[in-house]
Amino acid sequence: MCKNWDFFFKSKHKNEDEIAENSSTSDKGGIESEENLFEGSSKSQHQETKTNDENLQSLDYQQVQQPSDQTENDIGVPRQSGNTETERNLQNINFEFEKYVDVALWPELLKTNGFLLSNCRGQSYDNAANMAGHYNGVQALLKQKNNTADYVPCAAHSLNLVGVESVNVATEIVNFFGVVQQIYVFFSASTHRWELLNREIKLKFTLKSLSQTRWSCHYDAVKALKNSYDEIMKILKSFSESEVEKVDFRKEARNLYMKMAKLETAILIIFWEEVLERFHLVNKKIQSPGLDICEGNKLIMSLKDFVNNLRHQSDQKLKEYEEKAKKLSASVGIDYNDINKRRITPKFSDRSTGEFLVNGAERFKRDTLNVALDKLIMDLNKRSQVYEICSKKFKFLMDLQDKNIKNIDLESARHIIDYYPDDVDEHLVNECIQLKSYLLQSKPESYNSCSDIL
Repeated sequence: MCKNWDFFFKSKHKNEDEIAENSSTSDKGGIESEENLFEGSSKSQHQETKTNDENLQSLDYQQVQQPSDQTENDIGVPRQSGNTETERNLQNINFEFEKYVDVALWPELLKTNGFLLSNCRGQSYDNAANMAGHYNGVQALLKQKNNTADYVPCAAHSLNLVGVESVNVATEIVNFFGVVQQIYVFFSASTHRWELLNREIKLKFTLKSLSQTRWSCHYDAVKALKNSYDEIMKILKSFSESEVEKVDFRKEARNLYMKMAKLETAILIIFWEEVLERFHLVNKKIQSPGLDICEGNKLIMSLKDFVNNLRHQSDQKLKEYEEKAKKLSASVGIDYNDINKRRITPKFSDRSTGEFLVNGAERFKRDTLNVALDKLIMDLNKRSQVYEICSKKFKFLMDLQDKNIKNIDLESARHIIDYYPDDVDEHLVNECIQLKSYLLQSKPESYNSCSDIL
């Protein structure tokens, strides 16, 4: 989960109000702040058993690797008071195996610390199968005990997985990111090379290493290489021709130079810099403090539309990438590598055949660019479903904040009443109608999100 924890252990107090609290140092925000919506729901004034806002909770779970190679599993309860969010660590539970989670302990654990599982309105974990599994994951088991404990995965982690999986779908893409990493290792492995690189050319951005866990590192690495593409090629060529350097060193520099000179490599630099920039900015935005789930879902939907647009215009975009790639450096080739040109022999129903060749450009578009875009679209659709469902559930809140909509979706409000019968009563509909009228007469800058309205 993309957050830092600031836990405070529960003292042995009898009263819940005496529990020590402190502000979280996390970048809480994004999709994970769904509990703001739950905690802001109207409460019935006629319930026999009173339930106040303080009782409605969401559970956060995090695994922390200790120096002793033991995994410490933390259960935290985030709470919000005004504009300040606080988190409380109830207990540290050490498990023998990372994949083992005894969910049966959680209800008693919460009850011991003054919380009831029946008051839980949200769960937020990463996307690991043992936590997010639809059948045997922690979220599914807790959902069986409390149907209103809705699970919303960390959006930043979801986007990270979308990106990581997309780079392994085509050999050309795997090789490309391998070249990006090799260039960084080539210069960073030697202090002499690194100093020479920075002395000979003025890098616009420092070369970065890739990361298997942080997808944003791919953007930093690709951006740095793209903005100094010609300069890096020149210094690699200089190294490869220098008689002062060792033979192995010259051979490695020559090999990297030839890979960067390929038109396909230059095109992928342009393509991935464009795609990764969008992912990077959306990823930063969804981690902003105070961003509600409705706004976060809009960001993810806009990202899906952006990738879909690239896919539909792949022919036109490839030509655009070619032109930009050739401008990166005069050393970049002007033709595709047709060594792997494929001869396709289609067979027709009348048993006749017709042979035709697939040229390098068509093969590259079909087997590399389109494959990567299709994978991105598929994973975005898959991992955004939960956010779309949750946003539809709270559509009336989105209608409240939208100045261009005069009437709110009352069916959505009625659904909330049915979904949370112990938390919201029938007065919610009338409250929303009046609130919408009030907001239409208010200044637009007075509220920017659903949480501001609540």
